[in-house]
Amino acid sequence: MTFPTANILVQEGNKTSKGSGRSFSLGLVALVLVRWIVVIMMIKGFPALESHDGFYFHHGGDQDYYFEYGEVLAQGSFDRYFAVNLGQPALMAIAIRIFNATTFTEILPTIVAINGFLFGGLSVILVGRLSERLSGSCRAGYIAAGLWALMPWIMWIGFLPHPNRLWLQSPYVPGVAWLQGIPDGPAVFFALLALHMLVVWIDVPRPSWLVASGAALGVMLLFRFQLVFIVALAILVVILERRMRASIGLVVIVALAYLPQVIYNRVSSTLAGISNVIAWLPGYLYSGFIDPVSNEIYWRNPEFNILLFVPGHTEVQWFSTPALWIVCAVIIAFAVERRMPVITSRVGWSRAIVALAAPWAAIGMPMLSPIFLENVFRFSLPAIPFLALLAGLCVDVLWGNVRRMRTEGSA
Repeated sequence: MTFPTANILVQEGNKTSKGSGRSFSLGLVALVLVRWIVVIMMIKGFPALESHDGFYFHHGGDQDYYFEYGEVLAQGSFDRYFAVNLGQPALMAIAIRIFNATTFTEILPTIVAINGFLFGGLSVILVGRLSERLSGSCRAGYIAAGLWALMPWIMWIGFLPHPNRLWLQSPYVPGVAWLQGIPDGPAVFFALLALHMLVVWIDVPRPSWLVASGAALGVMLLFRFQLVFIVALAILVVILERRMRASIGLVVIVALAYLPQVIYNRVSSTLAGISNVIAWLPGYLYSGFIDPVSNEIYWRNPEFNILLFVPGHTEVQWFSTPALWIVCAVIIAFAVERRMPVITSRVGWSRAIVALAAPWAAIGMPMLSPIFLENVFRFSLPAIPFLALLAGLCVDVLWGNVRRMRTEGSA
């Protein structure tokens, strides 16, 4: 479901990018180096953050739980049922086996190197490439990648006017740099990778690209099931391309890649005697839907479940207002775009939906719970690289429209 003009523009953009492909790639590599410099300086202590000591940044305690999971995986056993995804603990398990680690501190430099440098550096390339693919413009790719490369410093500066800036900077600046031992970084990296390969599939509809995208989505879920709306977005894009069988195949590939989580949950919960665990869900979700271990809490407590509207519970009613505003804003944006196409006339509906919906999809599940409002900054972190991507696309489209209007005016 794309416009002919959009296809022509994207093809022209791809031709342009091919002609300058080498310089664009070198530019993205330079921005990766910028990101690494930002990370190195943060490790060295610039900018200054509280609760920071070398490779250690503010965590909050979850890293110990992930480490315990990693120890069990390193032993190759199913001794415990854990209420988180196994992706990050699996990385820790490898480091535990290599270094014979007994504490989280011993593998911390390795985790920082993997999350902050490897995934963080490659994510700059993905953000740039995906923005360029969506817009057909290298300029959009540079803007998006540059914003994302500098985002830790941008966020540090953005918090300066806040009266509690030190309290906010300490966890969220290293959080957006992926310097903590939590799975946000790897999960978002594989989400970016999956969407990039999906957009490549739109341009070059080979099954291999769609299979690779589905596998990346499955790995993404192994790190954070809360990003499941990204899977829904990918399925929607495939359906918009009128490939129903391909959409079914995508679901199958995602499920197969996510199978290790299901197997571990089923075996470990059975051994632990927890009969009511839903194997395909991690045990603890900030979703507002269900906690398989204590489902009575999430289903029947209106403070945790946004789907319950009970008179007298002002927390739920208060949260429903901004949630409704967000939903209405998204609907209005798409309605206006349909009547007066600005982005879609340039890139088509499939690409526009990827760009416009990805930030919301990245935080869609947490937003269903009032817990989201208790820590908006924390739960919004996965959306930030997608917002950088969208910013690159929007700036490029507006720049092109302004130039076109000036040309038409002078003519």
